[in-house]
Amino acid sequence: MKHSFPPFNSEIFATPPAIFRPLQITHGLDRFGGEAAAVGQGEVDPAGQWAERLESQTTVDIAIDFSNLDAYLARLAGLGLGGIVTNVGFEDYLDDSRQWAILRHGLRKAIDLGLRVWLYDEKGYPSGTAGGIVTRANPELAALGLACYVLDVTGPADIVFPMPLSCHAFVGARAMSVIAQSGERPQLNEAGGSVGSPTVPGEDLSSHIDEWHVLRWTAPEGHWRVLYFAERVMYEGTHSQGNVCEFKHYINLLDPAATRAFLRVTHEAYARELSPDLWATVEAIFTDEPSLMTYYVPALPERYWDKVPVVDAPLFTDRPPAVPWTHDFLAQFQMAKGYDLRPYLYLLFFDDQQSASSAKSAGYIRQDYYDVLTTRYAGAFYGQVLDWCQSHGIASSGHILLEENLCDHVAFHGSLFAALRKMDLPGIDMLNCDPVAMLHGGSFMGASFMAVKQVTSVAHLTGAKRIHSESSDWEQRNYGNFASLAERRGQANLQYVLGVNQITSYFGWTELGDEAQRQYHDYVGRLGVLLTGGRHVCDVAVLYPIRTLWAHYLPPLEPIPNWAERQHRSEWILRVSTGYNEMVKRLLCAQVDVDIIDEEAIVTGGRGNGVLCVADEVYRVIVLPPLDALALATAQALAAFCEAGGILLSVGPLPTLAECAENTPAMCEIMDTLFGNAGPARIVALEDLPDAIYPAAIPPDLTLAQPNPDVLYTHRILGDRHVYFIINNTSGSLTLYPSLREAGPYILYRPLTGEVVSVGKRLQLELEGFEGVFVVST
Repeated sequence: MKHSFPPFNSEIFATPPAIFRPLQITHGLDRFGGEAAAVGQGEVDPAGQWAERLESQTTVDIAIDFSNLDAYLARLAGLGLGGIVTNVGFEDYLDDSRQWAILRHGLRKAIDLGLRVWLYDEKGYPSGTAGGIVTRANPELAALGLACYVLDVTGPADIVFPMPLSCHAFVGARAMSVIAQSGERPQLNEAGGSVGSPTVPGEDLSSHIDEWHVLRWTAPEGHWRVLYFAERVMYEGTHSQGNVCEFKHYINLLDPAATRAFLRVTHEAYARELSPDLWATVEAIFTDEPSLMTYYVPALPERYWDKVPVVDAPLFTDRPPAVPWTHDFLAQFQMAKGYDLRPYLYLLFFDDQQSASSAKSAGYIRQDYYDVLTTRYAGAFYGQVLDWCQSHGIASSGHILLEENLCDHVAFHGSLFAALRKMDLPGIDMLNCDPVAMLHGGSFMGASFMAVKQVTSVAHLTGAKRIHSESSDWEQRNYGNFASLAERRGQANLQYVLGVNQITSYFGWTELGDEAQRQYHDYVGRLGVLLTGGRHVCDVAVLYPIRTLWAHYLPPLEPIPNWAERQHRSEWILRVSTGYNEMVKRLLCAQVDVDIIDEEAIVTGGRGNGVLCVADEVYRVIVLPPLDALALATAQALAAFCEAGGILLSVGPLPTLAECAENTPAMCEIMDTLFGNAGPARIVALEDLPDAIYPAAIPPDLTLAQPNPDVLYTHRILGDRHVYFIINNTSGSLTLYPSLREAGPYILYRPLTGEVVSVGKRLQLELEGFEGVFVVST
């Protein structure tokens, strides 16, 4: 990072410097050459008006003065913003000397005004195609999926199945004999499996594929499920043809060559076109929603129908279930896992319910697949971007797609933690600006608070000092509403109490007046002053149960109608994702702060004196959510944690699967010993979990005189001071009487006003609706 944080004092709290203030996302400084820009009307709906943004608005020539652009940037500074996230203009993207000149002028003006600078890496989003340049010049780098075409037939019957037009390479075919129940033809049940039980391994039909990739096979008497696997270019129905920016083919993020092509035409261009003095001021490059394109997303909100520009016209109408793929995946898998995946491809799409041992075998295969996939994805895209940024002296930043839901982590990324571990400055996309819904009602995509807590936890594990949020009221705008000043403050409170400390703003310009915008930017800046740097104090770590999702996840057989009502094909997926969210929320709303940690952190962290140490974090308690899979090394590390005096709790059943069959007996034995009658660990009911966290020897960090699920807090140490940030997540006023583990006297810092007041040792906090306050030890 190209900045340091100033030492804390009350003066900078009252008037925060730019380093703590929100950054305005501004796509293309060429857009502010017209008269509208001079009065600041260029960003009516920054998070939604992509069609208008992509149209050329350049009305100036580089020989003409830039007075309107200068006025726009001065207006940002006058409204109390801390900087901009911007890019070269979208007209003739990356290929117009005029656009580069406009960008250079704008960056110099921004710096002169004291504004910070980040760069945005794409013409719209999702990042990776450079506005379609990469996929147009390199069509072989387009996103691929392994598609599974399903035929249920009753023999004897002749089957002739040509490779679908949307596919370009045959991968495999298999016939599974199905035992029908009551003599009926087998049908797909609601879980997506067969009513009967397919025998294993079935019959490999690869020898029945002709030179044109047509399957020709005579099914014997009986009931058969025939599966045809092929490489398919993934575009129609996916996020690359389901976003609100532009419909265009996407790159294959499992192919390192695709990322390298993207870096060559974007990042390298910025490094060439910006002079060394300008480059030295760039803090970060922001990447926006890259993902693996094999999941069919629901229809866009109505306000976008027929309004999104189409670069690549949709062609294919088939929507086979698919999982991420690349040309050499089978070879990579063989090298990593030591066996051929081809005979087991069907297990990526269907459960094997023939026996308990068969179901476990399926879980091991899927764990292996998603392990290889995740490692390849994190390295091929995020790893290359990180290496480029670090070699050029700037931070790798941005956010991934769909941080909220565990199921989406598997489908779109393999693992959220693996991807974000490769970012210097990780972030989230917060589209919801209703603080109550963020905590209690979620979003149409999932639980908003979980998006924040999971991403900020990754930053804590890697030692990242900044976590940003691309914040807007996009969800409210879909229904013709917008967020009030109080709701914007409340959104910031909830995100900052969960670990965010930098806003990258997509809020609109016209709904709030200038004074209200200044108040919001001042408020957020004051949050940043006291929540940036230092050390996060958190006693409790919750395991990120992604391995269980790997073992049980099956892609939808049909496109989902919407995010909220999708059906999960495994009971474990619903059980874990729901139970995990409920457990984290139960703790947060009982004033127990948590971090979420992955198995890597548990295995590699330092243990001793009753704690687990990871980066700057020190955890006394590890809680296991409902889960069914856990690596042997993780179980061994948990045993060592308990032996060192740490507290281990579990909500739900103990795991029955390790990462492979050979390690499962040892893993189960360790867990049975830990949680047995004489063991140090305990299984607790969800409702009893908050009370089980703290033994008598360790007092709670914060307690309230009266329980209140709408009060959350976080605790940091800045220098020699303990800083508690306490929020009211309701629209009504509250009076609180908190008791803190760190004794007073205290000083009260009110970000709403900038006021600093000594309050002694006993606390009585009067909080307005959606107000947060700092209690600081003296």
